[in-house]
Amino acid sequence: MSDTTMEAIAKVPAVAPVQPMPPQLPMTAGQIAFMMAYPCAVMLWLYSEYLKRMAAQKDPGSGPDDEIPDAAKEKQEEKAVKEEKPVVSLFSMQNPVTDLMLLKPDALISSNGSLEAIAEFGMHLLFYFVSDRTDLFPSPSTKHYSRDVFWFIYLLLVFYSVATSLGKTATNNYLNRDQTEEWKGWMQCLFLMYHYFEASEQYNSIRIYIAAYVWMTGFGNFSFYYVRKDFSASRFFQMLWRLNFLVFWVCVVMGNDYMLYYICPMHTIWTIAVYIVLLVGKDYNTNQYVIAAKVVGSIVIVGFMWSSVDVFYTIWGPTTSFLGYVNPMYPKGNDKVVGGTNPLYEWWFRSGLDRYVWVFGMVCANLHPNTEGLLKYMDGLPLVPRWTLRGLVLAVLGGLGLWWYINVFTLAKTDYNQMHPYTSWIPIFIFIILRNLTPTLRDYSVHFFAWLGKITLETYIGQFHIWLHTGIDNGQPKTLFTIVPGYPLVNFLVCTPVYIWVSYRLFHLTNVLKSNILPSGDERTLYRNLMLVPCVWIPFYIAGRLIKELY
Repeated sequence: MSDTTMEAIAKVPAVAPVQPMPPQLPMTAGQIAFMMAYPCAVMLWLYSEYLKRMAAQKDPGSGPDDEIPDAAKEKQEEKAVKEEKPVVSLFSMQNPVTDLMLLKPDALISSNGSLEAIAEFGMHLLFYFVSDRTDLFPSPSTKHYSRDVFWFIYLLLVFYSVATSLGKTATNNYLNRDQTEEWKGWMQCLFLMYHYFEASEQYNSIRIYIAAYVWMTGFGNFSFYYVRKDFSASRFFQMLWRLNFLVFWVCVVMGNDYMLYYICPMHTIWTIAVYIVLLVGKDYNTNQYVIAAKVVGSIVIVGFMWSSVDVFYTIWGPTTSFLGYVNPMYPKGNDKVVGGTNPLYEWWFRSGLDRYVWVFGMVCANLHPNTEGLLKYMDGLPLVPRWTLRGLVLAVLGGLGLWWYINVFTLAKTDYNQMHPYTSWIPIFIFIILRNLTPTLRDYSVHFFAWLGKITLETYIGQFHIWLHTGIDNGQPKTLFTIVPGYPLVNFLVCTPVYIWVSYRLFHLTNVLKSNILPSGDERTLYRNLMLVPCVWIPFYIAGRLIKELY
């Protein structure tokens, strides 16, 4: 070796030996806890099934559920969910958890239906995980947008749905339940297709649809509490369960933040807001001056809370661990926007866009009898005056809609977002009047869209993992879940029915467990169950934390 080479080597700085990093378990504590808890639930269910069949053999008069014809069994399940009564009595025993852990036969047999629901619920969550976080399926494919394909698919769905499921509504009331479910259904289809095809040019329309969902939160909850005057704990917690049970477990299994599924916290906050607005001074809710004061007070409070990012972050700061979100693609935040580096920015942005429209929903609910009275008065007029008045309504709404379209809707995305909180009520108001202008329009709805409208929460959450693809914790769904690679439309056709079916099953199971764990009219049992459910989960979570720390 030459002297030159030796000198060159001598000049190379010595490299300190690399210390081996301790192995990291690529799972969260919640995921580890779920992987321990779920097999226990499945084994309990299988053992309860065995005990149930053994008991049926001893007592031939009562056979297992599978002896019931499928159609009759499905009808019984739908009736149980509709009436919100427990299918079984898992949490109605004196010492439910103790009896189950001791494997007492009576407890296991009576809990069979609940354990079966839990086992199926967990199976669907595992499907979420396998589809989105493993390599068992083909690599995700890229999104492609074609305006022609987008509208072809949607209009084909509309034509098919109208041709096969247009039918009478249960009532012809203004904004009846069938009609609002239908409204949610056709909007949800466009909302989901917007994500699937990356239809960015539809952004302003999608903002209106989301505002309409929030409007329904204000309208529906105000109507319930104002008319029924039911401020019970069971009603309140049942609503929170409906909005958050599925998303909680999805966050656990997928290792995601709550705020990734921003629709859930947004509807939860406004649901609680409506409850508080009507609960305070509830004995005076029949006084329209009091209602007006509550509406104005809501607007003032909301206006103050969202008046600036500094005020907002100060008020909501304690909720950062709960409502904070950091996109892994931009871990240092988005410096292009004010406040973009704060984990609460996503909550500020999302909630701020629709911060007033829930109040408009309450106003519409309060004026519901008056509006319905005006529409029926119009229906009762002679032919010429009736259509003259309807023509006048159409002209006013048309003028208002044209002004909104030209001055607001056609704005660029950033400019439109500035106007949206103050103008989103306009297209909503126009739609609800046009949709109810005649008795015929109120008499009919498209039942397929109404059915889809019932599972909007599940389709919203499920799209992230079994229709689209994120691939990482807290990731945005930028690619498509793929079963048939290389054939994008065929893949769409194959994946969509699976995705819709899983969403429906999760909707059904959520309601079954809600009815069983949060019974109506029995607050003592309800409060006990609210304490028992965390007590079952917490030991598994602690074990998951310990395992995570050890590895």
